[in-house]
Amino acid sequence: MIAFKVLKKEFETLFENPPSNTGSIEFVGVASEFRKQGVASNIIEHTLYENYVIEGMAELT
Repeated sequence: MIAFKVLKKEFETLFENPPSNTGSIEFVGVASEFRKQGVASNIIEHTLYENYVIEGMAELT
């Protein structure tokens, strides 16, 4: 419930006029034992998009 209240605005806000062939990955959660092994990079490499919108990044411990 706390996450819903905190992140509600983030999920409701749309990116205005994104360029064609542009994707957006909002969150990537990775177990601590698998961090720093390129998980997010592999997700990006295996999609059909050429461009990405990244608004922010945080590492949660």
